[in-house]
Amino acid sequence: LFPAVASTENDPVLEPLRIDFCSQAAKRDPFPLWARLRETGPVVRVEVPIFGAVWIATTFDAVNAASPGSSPLRA
Repeated sequence: LFPAVASTENDPVLEPLRIDFCSQAAKRDPFPLWARLRETGPVVRVEVPIFGAVWIATTFDAVNAASPGSSPLRA
């Protein structure tokens, strides 16, 4: 379904990235955090407090591909 997912040293697919979305730096300026996610891949597995590991679509095309049965989103 997706051309790429995040990779880490330990496991190319299953090991989630650990990113602190609630850090002061992310709250002040979230753009570098999202840029890092987009550079990692269109779909990235991330460790989120409370929820655990989740997959995040980081590109417009990945979001459309992850929406089965619905019409594509419009830009």
